[in-house]
Amino acid sequence: MMRLQIANFSQRLKGPILLVACMIFSSVRFAQAQQRTGKVKDESGKPVPGVSVVVKDTPGGTTTNDAGEFSISAAPGRILQFSSVSFESKEVLLGTDAIVSVSLLPKSGTLSDVVVVGYGAQKRVNLTGAVATIDRKKIENRPVANALAALQGIAPGVTVTRSNGTPGAEGYNLQIRGASSVNGSTPLVLIDGAPGSLLSV
Repeated sequence: MMRLQIANFSQRLKGPILLVACMIFSSVRFAQAQQRTGKVKDESGKPVPGVSVVVKDTPGGTTTNDAGEFSISAAPGRILQFSSVSFESKEVLLGTDAIVSVSLLPKSGTLSDVVVVGYGAQKRVNLTGAVATIDRKKIENRPVANALAALQGIAPGVTVTRSNGTPGAEGYNLQIRGASSVNGSTPLVLIDGAPGSLLSV
């Protein structure tokens, strides 16, 4: 009689166990990474090349090609992060769709900025070279005696050195993008459109 009851109990357990096993298998399968493809555009619908595409909190990633297209492997529920120098970063929560379309907005006050170049001025979007901008708030409270000392260590690509520690005779030297980029000579400094020296500012 006891064996019969055990056998009946085992038979009744088979159904729920099988159901639970199927649910676990389905959830594992659902959480598996799948290949995602997509295209990144700007607000006017033009493709954006060179956008970094990564799965949040994971190493590695990819970038968009010249047509703004990308391909990356990611599981549903993960977050894709899109970032570019000239555009605002964006995060997209993934579902089950294999195709992801993203539109990025330009960073405010970057491409439309007017930058002084030599003896003229151009919009930042038209420049092909690197431009470093320093906010006056970063230097106005620095305890320094001249503008060269204020630039020390806060401008990318700008090297400020001094040959002497005597107050008033420090012998400051300014180099931009390394010594060889300007043949070791002093860069041209324009103050209100006229050549000058940062030591006099």
